[in-house]
Formats: sequence, C-alpha cells, structure tokens
Amino acid sequence: MYKTKKTFLNSLDANHFLTEEITKNLLGPSEDREILSQSPKQSYLAGVLYPQKLINEEIIDDNDDDNTLIEETSENLQNETREYLDNTTLGENYDLDTADNDKNLDLTNELKPSAMGISVCINLPEILVISLKNVGQYLSEDKIIEHETDKPKKEFIRKNINIDLEFTRDEINSGKAKNFLDENNKPIGLAIHIMKSRLFKKKNKYLTFQLVNQNTKSGESISLKDCFFQCSFEIKEKNNLPIFEKYEEKNIRYMNDEEKSLHLLHRNKKAFSMGHGCSSSWNLNDKGECIKVFSEIFPSHEIKPIKAKTFSDIDLNMIKFSKNIDFAISEINKLINKYDEWLLSESNTTNLLDEDLIDISKLNIKKAKSVSKRIKEGLDILKKDKNVQSAFMFMNKAMAEQQFHYMLSTADTNENNSLFTGNLGDINYDNELKKNQKGNWYPFQIAFIVLNIKSFTDPLSDDRKIMDLIWFPTGGGKTEAYLGLSAFVIFLRKILNPSSTGNVVIMRYTLRLLTTQQFFRASTLICACEKIRSENEEIFGTEEINIGVWIGGDATPNTEQGAKKIREMFGKMKIENKFLIINCPWCGSEMGPKSELNSITGKWKNSLLGYKNEDNKHAFACEDKKCFFSHKNSKTLPIYVVDDTIYKKSPSLIIGTIDKFASLPWRIDAINCFKNEKNKLSTDLIIQDELHLISGPLGSVAGMYEILINAITAKKIEGKEVNAKIIGSTATISRAENQIRSLYAREGVIFPPQTNQIEDSFFSYENQKLDGRKYFGIFCPSSSSPQITLTKTIASLLIAGKKIAVDTDFNSDIFDPYWTQVIYFNSIRELMGGATLISDDVKEELNALYVKKGVNVIKNKKGDIVSGNYDYYRPIYQENVGELTSRQDSSEIPVILKKLFIKKSKEKSFPLDVCLATNMIQVGIDIPRLSLMVMNGQPKTTSEYIQASSRVGRDMNKPGLVFTILSPFKPRDRSHYEHFKSYHQSLYNFVEPTSVTPHSDAVRKRCLHAVVIGLCRLWDDKLSKSPAVPSTELKEKITKYIIEYIKKSDSDPDHPEQPNHPEEIEKTKKELLYIFRRWESITPSKYGSMSPNQSQKGVLMYPSGSEKFIEGYPFETPTSMRNVDKECAARISETIRGER
Repeated sequence: MYKTKKTFLNSLDANHFLTEEITKNLLGPSEDREILSQSPKQSYLAGVLYPQKLINEEIIDDNDDDNTLIEETSENLQNETREYLDNTTLGENYDLDTADNDKNLDLTNELKPSAMGISVCINLPEILVISLKNVGQYLSEDKIIEHETDKPKKEFIRKNINIDLEFTRDEINSGKAKNFLDENNKPIGLAIHIMKSRLFKKKNKYLTFQLVNQNTKSGESISLKDCFFQCSFEIKEKNNLPIFEKYEEKNIRYMNDEEKSLHLLHRNKKAFSMGHGCSSSWNLNDKGECIKVFSEIFPSHEIKPIKAKTFSDIDLNMIKFSKNIDFAISEINKLINKYDEWLLSESNTTNLLDEDLIDISKLNIKKAKSVSKRIKEGLDILKKDKNVQSAFMFMNKAMAEQQFHYMLSTADTNENNSLFTGNLGDINYDNELKKNQKGNWYPFQIAFIVLNIKSFTDPLSDDRKIMDLIWFPTGGGKTEAYLGLSAFVIFLRKILNPSSTGNVVIMRYTLRLLTTQQFFRASTLICACEKIRSENEEIFGTEEINIGVWIGGDATPNTEQGAKKIREMFGKMKIENKFLIINCPWCGSEMGPKSELNSITGKWKNSLLGYKNEDNKHAFACEDKKCFFSHKNSKTLPIYVVDDTIYKKSPSLIIGTIDKFASLPWRIDAINCFKNEKNKLSTDLIIQDELHLISGPLGSVAGMYEILINAITAKKIEGKEVNAKIIGSTATISRAENQIRSLYAREGVIFPPQTNQIEDSFFSYENQKLDGRKYFGIFCPSSSSPQITLTKTIASLLIAGKKIAVDTDFNSDIFDPYWTQVIYFNSIRELMGGATLISDDVKEELNALYVKKGVNVIKNKKGDIVSGNYDYYRPIYQENVGELTSRQDSSEIPVILKKLFIKKSKEKSFPLDVCLATNMIQVGIDIPRLSLMVMNGQPKTTSEYIQASSRVGRDMNKPGLVFTILSPFKPRDRSHYEHFKSYHQSLYNFVEPTSVTPHSDAVRKRCLHAVVIGLCRLWDDKLSKSPAVPSTELKEKITKYIIEYIKKSDSDPDHPEQPNHPEEIEKTKKELLYIFRRWESITPSKYGSMSPNQSQKGVLMYPSGSEKFIEGYPFETPTSMRNVDKECAARISETIRGER
C-alpha cells in the first residue's frame, strides 16, 4: 500500500525502488508475514515450486467453492508422503539413483517447475551448509466481516521459512538426498538432491545441488499448501571458507588469436556457478575467492561503466587549443609520453601471466606500440606544418562551438531558456562550456585525430590505406572523435585549396533513425565551420562549407520541384514533412509548419517557419534575428536535403544511409558528386559508423559496391592512385580485422588497442566508483503467457514512477530518468502486440494496482477526477505513447525524438510515458534523460542487446535500469536466464563474429553488373550518359581492377597475392565475361530508370523487384542494398460455391 511517503535522496534510490516494486508485484515479499485477499497463485508469477507431475493442470485456489474434498485428499497424500519419508534412513535421508537425478533436473525445465538447481565446481569441505532463505508458504484462513451476511472471505497468510541443512563430505559423496525439517523434525516437503557430473578438475568435483518439492499431486488439482513460493537457497562451507572454483574453463590451445585475446582481457571475470530453473550468483571475499553461491529468481547485475580516461596533469581544452598551438602540442606530447610509460608497465606484467597467455599479450602490446608510433608521427607533422597547425586550431574552435550549440538546440524550451540567457551574437564559449562541463577532449579522441594526420598530409603513405576503427563502448564519445577529424580535414583542404569545391567527407549509416539524429549533430558542426569560414575568407576562400543529407525520396525530396510542391501543400492539408529540420541546429529556434490559434478570431493561422525558396532552391533560414543564420541577417543555413541540389553542390560533408549508394550506377550526377575533376576535388574521408551492422546480406552487397565507391573517390597523385581514407566506429564487434579486409580490401587497426585487461586500456577504464547500468532479469514460468508478464511489468513501473515523482515533489533530477519507459521488441509483429497491450491490458492492470496500492479515484460523468486518494493515479493517454520503428514516416521521427528530450515537471509538460521501439534504436540515439528500458525477450545477438540497452543510462548521474523479460518458452532465453551473471559480467566477450561474403555467387549475380556499369560510366565520358558497348580496352581495365580488389579483400596481409578462395576469382572472371556479352546482346538505348512506373523499353537496367516483363532481357539491378522481394497480388477467382 502506498500509505506513507518514501524518501528518495537521488536517482539511484529511485532505481532501487523500481526493482523492489517489480520483485514485490511478480515474485512476492521476503517478509515474515503477508496477508493477501486473493490466492498467491494469481498474484505471483515466479519463484514457485509446484508439486511433482503437475504439468499444464489447473491449480485450485483455497477460496474456491468446491475445494474441500480436494484439500482433504491432498492433505492425506501429504501425510502419506511424510510418513514415507519418516520411515527412510534416519527419517531424513534416502538413496537416489541416476535416473532420479535426471528426473529432478528435468523438473527444473517445466513451465510449472518442481525443482531448481545450482551447478558448481567445488573443493569438497568437511561440512557443507545449504540454507533455505525466506521461502514462503501460504495458509488460508476465514475472515469474518461484521455486518455482512455472506460467508466468510478467505485470507492467505504467508509463513516464512529459513532452515539450514548440513552435509558431511561422506554424505555428498554417497549421493544421498536430505529433507529440510521443521521444528518438530518433520520434513516440510522440500529436499536437496545432489547430482554428480562426470567432469573432474584435479581434486575438485562438479556437482549440481537441486532444491526439489517432494510433494505430489492427486487427481486433476492440488491445494496451494503443496506449493512453495519465493523459493531460494544458498550453499557455503560452514566457516565461510573459499571452496568454490571457477566453473567454466576453456582450453586456450584451440583458440584463434582473437579468442585468446578476449580470454586474456576477460580473465578476471570469473563464473562460479550456473543455474537450472533459476539463476545463480556468488559472493567473494577480499581476495576475490568465492565463499558462497546462491539462487536468484530475479537476477540482477550492474555493469560498471567503461569510461574515457582523463588525466589531471594534462589539459585538453578545445578553446585553449584553438588559441595556442604550442600549448596544444605540449599537452599532446605529455599524453603520448604517459601512454608509452603505461605500455612499458604492461610489458612488464606480461611475464607474470599464465604461460598460455604470454604470446597473445606480446602481440597485443606490439599492436599498441605501432599505434603509439603513428600518433608520434602525427604530432611531429603538427609541430612542423603551419597549414596543419592552422587547420588543427580552427577544428578545435569549431568543435567547441558545436558542443555548445548542439546542447542549446536539442534542449527543450524550459532548459533552453535556463541554459543560455545571453546574446547569441556575443557568446563566451569558454565560460558557457565550463558551466556545462563541456569543451574538453577525452584523451582517446584527440589521440585518434592526431593518429590520422599523416593520412591527409601524406596521401601516398601506408597510413592512408589503413582503416582505423574506433572501438569504444556506447556513449563513450566516438562521434566527437570522428566529427573532430572531419572538421580538421575540411579546414585543411580549404587552406590548401581555397577556391576548390567538392565533397570532402562522407558519413554513412545503416539505419534511417541513426542518420536523422546524426545529421542534426553534424549540421551543428558544419554551421560552426561555415561561420568560421565566413569570418576568415582570406584563409578559406568564398566557397561555402556545407552539408547534405542523402537518404532517398521516401525521407527527403528528390527534386526541387518536389520540394516546392511540399512547401505549397503545408497549411492546406496534412502532409509529411520531408525536410527533416524542425529546429535551427545553431540556436534551437522552431522551424517548419506551424499552426496557431488566434485568441480573438478563434481561427487557426498556418505559417511556415524557416523554409525558404532561394534561387529556385529549397533553403533553411532561422527566424530568430539574433541567430547568425537568420534570414534577417541575409543568411541561410548551409544545409541541403534535396537530391538534385546535392548533386550540383557536392557538399563538403554528405551524410546518408548506405542504401543510397546503390543508386550510383543509375545516376551519373551521383557519380560526379564524388569524383575528382578540375577544381572539384574527390572525397578525402569516408566514415562508416556502427561497422558491426555492415554484416550478413547487407554487408555482403555493400562489400561489392565498395569496389565502385573506391574507384569513384580515387585521385591521381604523382602518377599513383590514392583512395579516400576510411575510418569506422563501433561499440560491439568481433573479428573486426577480417570484416574490414572483406569489405574494404584494407588492413584494419582497432583504436584504442587492448593489451592485457578489459578493465584498463590506458584510454579507457572500468570505473568502479560510478553507478553502472543495472540489468534485471524477469523469468516467470508460472505465467500463462509472456504478454501477462510484460503487462504486469509495464504497469508496475508506471505507477512506481508516479510515486517517485509525487514523493519527491516532482524533483526531475530524481524521478524524470525513470518516467519514460522505452519498451524494446525484437520484431514489428511483437511490437504491434505490445501496442495493443498498452491501450488495453496495461490500463486494466493499472486499475488492479490502484486497488492494491490504495489509490482511490472517483470521477464524475465527464470523466474528471473529483475526489479520492489519487496522488499516485497515472492515466495513460495515446498521445503520450510514441513509437520508433521502420513503420514511422521520416517526418515523424524528429518529432518523436524531440518529445523524448522533454522532461516531466510539476507544471504542464507532456513527455512520453512509453516509447515502443525495435532494433531501429539500437544505435545513434543519445538522449541523456532516458534511464529505463523494458526488453521483451532476449535480442537475437549480444551486439544488439548491448547496443539497444545502452540507449538508457547515458548520463552518469542517472544510472540506467534494464528489465529483460526472458521467455520460459524459448530455450535461448532460458539459457541466458540461467547464466545471467556470468553472461553480463563479460558481456563484450560474447559478441558474435560478423560475416560478410561480398564475392559469393549470390552477390555476384545480384550486383556485380551494377558495379561494372558504374565503372563504365565513371571511366568513359561517352558511356557516362549513353550505354554503348564498352571498348575492349575498358573491359580489360575493369576486369583487372575488380580482380585485384577481390584478391586484396580475400587474402591475408602477409600474402596479398595468395587469395584464400582462388575459385571465387575464376568465377568472377567468368561472370564478367558473361556481363559484357549480355550487354552486347541487349543493345540498349538508355540506362533505365530507378522508378518501376517509368517506361523501361530499350534499357540496360530495370529495378529489382519489378514484376513487369522487360523486353531485351536487361539487367535486374538493385536500387537498394537490402533484400528486395518481388511483389505479388492476390484476387478471388472462385467462391466456395463455385461462383466467380
């Protein structure tokens, strides 16, 4: 009952309260006494041990009308069982054969389990103590209510059970079970069974201890007296000696280098037990030795944050770096020296490792020293090259301004007003950034930028050919690192070629949602760069620094004509906003269509804020006259979203989905946007964010298109071909070097490099002092369906969130992180079922909780609350339920994201109560206020699990809380539940390897011809617009280029001329011959259109998935890198009666 006000001192108290509420509502209390008005079977869904052989049969509650006979029958059976047990050896011991042990283990896997167990590796002690801890039994009593003539009502009173049971070494070896006895030395119905494993580890034994409900049923039903609730037990040596050894031991001799490295890094994360039908955990002493293992029904594990390391004696301030290059060089030099000292200490610890780990440790340190050498080379260039110094200083200035303005533009209205109250034209960035604890580089960020300097000052160097991959946990600052490098490269090109145009940086993403949010962040940086350029035209020239978003016609307009039509339709009818920008990225002012009610006339007035037509092009201009990019200052934002304009402008930074690059063979203007010609230079830097997502079918197709992209972005320097530098980022990846080689035909280098332990890589460390993200497992085998568990979980968190808000007097720092629930589903189909639960079942469950918690709401006929104890009442309205999935229009995504930034307050504010999501949110969402997630089922991969759950708890002062609902109907979910702690404490160790096969038969047949067509249009001016048959010389050039690329991508770095799959080379040659012959036979007059509705006569290509027959047998060509299935239509041809 919510009768008393609870004290919450901080958000961590709120975090703990939510887990307590879930435990109470789904498992039950651990108190000595509880009185229920309904059967605990109806209330509690987990932690119950049922009588044996009770499978999918109804449990009759003690308050049912026809239960008397069943109770008597059950009681007689129970007495018989106890009498049998009394007659065994000493009244408490009896022998078990192997079959019985196996049967008991099977009992743990039933949906209504009769047993739970823990497996351990144990050094057998003289005395082993196994204890029941706060197990509950419920007895029914009649409750007589005065002045009521009805029969007495039933109450269910909880009895708490705590019993210790001792086993001698001989008893354990004998395999005898023991019963837990009550105060009268009678068995209570629970016993410990011991199962021996065939596995042996020196003097230790692998044993499974099972807590078994010895009661059995009779007939079709059973009394609740035979059930035990809130079941839990623990195992320890009598004097708390450390008798438990590491449970899982892997043979390192059979591991590859990466597996050995992971084993080395996670060697301190030991698992001491595993559960059966329950989860298990353990306690360690001060020496890290295990002294106790115990069962957990709702396991939890806090993952301490891996944070970027900072050093008090090294100042990496952006503003200082932007003003004083000598200071910057000095501080970076100190950082490198400190890194070298740390590497030396790591080398010294190598010889202290186990013999099997020494070689892999030396290899890791060798890679780290190679990285250190490259950082030093970059610093040497920075010391000597004045142009590099200038670009570096301006980059720091731009990044500092970007940090402040992104913070300003993404804050909600109230925050915005309190965040900055000065004049936008006169901002003291140093003071403002310090006030908000911003404006400093993390060491790994600045080291990564300096690491890559040589790639751009010496394009012929080997550094240019390396793909540098930033591997850092989510929320660690990867985006800042590659944004900083982007600004550096843009400024360096402008300094070296002030009059040049052309694309400098490509940022590629796999998901539309990720692209949308990162576009806004990158736009703020480009605004800072353009502002700096306009103030320093004598250095950078007059050509604008700009950004374009290239994600396709479903999200943004393809043509200026289309953009004009959309602008004209605003205000006339409801239409999707395809312009993406709904706030000024510099100051946060509102942009886009707006409707206002005139209080005098009572009429709505429609207006269009910030969307303009400048020189027949769509333009953005801020409405705030104080903003630097205000149209009142004759300024426009350097942002372009229309494809046609992007092709003409070739913006400095182009950000888009990887899918869009499938349009390159179709559009010569898209090819020309990136290639090198006259004063328009080709791309220097390609950034692939979230590299782990470029895998499977998408990664395989993307790897084939990389051949074309590699050629388009190439340029000649001193007669040698130079390709764009590629960098990537990820938080979760395995076998990255193999994936990089297969995708990009390059060597891959992971930064920061790991050495001997995951807890410390010099640039990052596991912060034990900070509160981490807590994962809480919910496994309810007693629930008739997972939907019931999900409903109860959502409702419990909603009402608990309201209590925290009320009891803290709406202190947003404490309650707001847990106000909005992000509910994660593994598929759209599951999400649609969840949406139905929110609108129906969750509301009913809330009503039930109101009664249980004493929330009394009285409404009038209009539905208004007029009286009652309604402080904790929390209605759920549909407008406060959001969704982030692929079902959403692109125009809706920024709106939902904006709502997620809104904080709940005592005054009127309307943040989302619930946000339904799928894997669309697993990357790129960075909303600091979110700290609560419910995951409906274990995601398909560990990578997805880490990425998705990392969307919450990104603010270190608001620890994240993730409730993972694991289904008893799915073996994989059950396995994760039973290994919950061992899995979560080494989460990154379980990331699955990615797979890409870009040169397989299926990929060749699907898109090799598209690459050939793109290369023809790139390298032959005549073929750029007309699909004449390629010349023999061109065919040979294309064949040689593709084969050499495949050899590089399919070979080891030490043996580049020896492909691992030579048969694929021969198959590719044959496929190329076939493509050229088929091209000749088609005799096309045009390349074709990406639109399936346009005429496709005499074409070389037609869109994949088209159901129309195309004359001439042209190439079926992808318009997207994802799977494209042909559509089919169904019609009724005959009724059941045979009528048409």
